[in-house]
Amino acid sequence: MADSLFECLLAAQTSEEEMQLLLAALPTALCRMAWVAAIPHWFNADVLAVLLPDLSSQAAGLYAQLQSLAFVEPYQGRGHNVHELTREIILTLWWNTRRDEYRQISGRAETYFAAQDDDGAHVEAAYHSIVASPFDLTGLTGRWNETAASLRIPEQFSLAHTLIQNAREHIAAGRVPDGMVRLVSGWERTFAGELETLAEERRKAQDLTAAVEILGHARLLYADLGDQQAEANVLVKLNTTYQMYKRPDVARDGQSPSIF
Repeated sequence: MADSLFECLLAAQTSEEEMQLLLAALPTALCRMAWVAAIPHWFNADVLAVLLPDLSSQAAGLYAQLQSLAFVEPYQGRGHNVHELTREIILTLWWNTRRDEYRQISGRAETYFAAQDDDGAHVEAAYHSIVASPFDLTGLTGRWNETAASLRIPEQFSLAHTLIQNAREHIAAGRVPDGMVRLVSGWERTFAGELETLAEERRKAQDLTAAVEILGHARLLYADLGDQQAEANVLVKLNTTYQMYKRPDVARDGQSPSIF
C-alpha cells in the first residue's frame, strides 16, 4: 500500500492532488477530521466535536491521533493547528470542491467561538462569519463593529491586527467579493486613524511608552494597507516621541518600540 501511495504521489501534478492522496490514505474517520481541523486556526477535542457532530463521540480519540500527523503542531496553548502551508492547500480544496459543506462547517465554527468568553475566540468567530454564508455587507459590518469595539483598548490592539489579517486570508484566497475587501480596508484605515489620535492623547499626557506602542500598531496597519505616506507620517510621530525620550539615536534608526 505504501508503494502504491508513493507511486500515486509521484504521478500527482499539483500540491492539491498530493494532499488529497495523503488525506485519503488515512483511516476514514481520521481523514474526515483532518479535513475539518484545517478550517479553524486552532482546534482541540471540543472544537472538533462541534465541527463534525456525527463524530463527536470519537473527537477526543481522533484529536489525539491528529497530533501524530506531521502537519499538525501545538498552537499557543489553545490546542493544535494544521501547519499553515498545509492548511492553505486544504482550504483551497474545500473552497473549490466542497464549498457548501465548507460554509456549513464555518457556520458551526462561528457559533462555537462566538459563544466563548474570550476575545481571541471572538476574533476567530468573525473570521468564520466571512464565509459561513453568502456575503451580507450589512450583517458582516454589524458583527465586525461589535467585535472590534472590544479591541479598542491597548491590551487588545494586537488582536485587532489579527482580526484584519484573518480577513485578508480569505481575501487573498479569493473567497470574498469586492465589497468585503472594501469593508476590511476601510475599517483598517479608520482604526489606524483612531490609534494615531489615541497615541497623541497619550503623548500629551506624557505617557510616552504607551504612545510609542500605539503608534507601532498604527504603523503596522498602514504597512498592511500599503499606504507608504501614512506609514511615513507615523514614523515622523514616532521620531518626535523618541526625541521626548531623549533618544535621537533610536529615532534615526526607526527601531521597534520593544526596545523600552
